Amino acid sequence: MLAFDSDIAPIVGQQVTLSSVNLTTAAARVTLLEQRAAAPFTSLVLGGKVTECDLVASVVANGSRRELSVCPASQVFTSVSGSSLTDAALRAMAAIPGKEVTFTCLPPGSGTRVVSSQ
Repeated sequence: MLAFDSDIAPIVGQQVTLSSVNLTTAAARVTLLEQRAAAPFTSLVLGGKVTECDLVASVVANGSRRELSVCPASQVFTSVSGSSLTDAALRAMAAIPGKEVTFTCLPPGSGTRVVSSQ
């Protein structure tokens, strides 16, 4: 067996959907994703110090999907249009049936690209 270092943190690719059904059980996983998005990581491919991942939240509001990326220092999620939601506001939104929020850890530098493609 051959193994090759991917130079990407293990949290990359993990995803969880927070909803009114699983609010208490999935909340810990969301917290972990947020912590990893703030954790420093040294990447040879990306040129040195980055964070382990970019965290993006996907919500459906007013019939359209919005992507928001987190600023780990402030725990504020911001969309490309400039609107922002706090972590607490996103979790409160997820508690409403039909207003699920999906959190995804992306490779460092990819979060902005995903959000700006909206």
